[in-house]
Amino acid sequence: MSQYKPDLVAIQETRCSGIVAQNAIKKIGFNFNLVIDAHGFSGGIWLMWNNPNLSIQEIISYNLKKWFLTIVYANPNEDRKRELRNYIANLVPTMNCPWMLCGDFNNISDISEKKGGAPPNLAQIRRNQSQQRL
Repeated sequence: MSQYKPDLVAIQETRCSGIVAQNAIKKIGFNFNLVIDAHGFSGGIWLMWNNPNLSIQEIISYNLKKWFLTIVYANPNEDRKRELRNYIANLVPTMNCPWMLCGDFNNISDISEKKGGAPPNLAQIRRNQSQQRL
């Protein structure tokens, strides 16, 4: 991080929270952060930056144009992912400035993308593949 000096860094699936997260962020070298705690050993999002002029509700770039950043760590449960997709679809028309949506949507379209954990849901992979072709 010190070599490239990024303005803003987001890390997902940190698997730690609280004082452990705060100490790690301080050691990495960022002055400001927003931490969404992990639940046990899953999930967690860290958003870190040094520019005191950045705000999480409204992130201001150096040219003073407003834009929004949404970072997602989706629940692997299919019903919850569907709820998230619907929520995002309803949010799209409300965006009146540039919007960056990124993250882990827990959606795989090929068995090679799955490493560790529970075996992949082959029926869901086929659905994801057919949706990508649309």
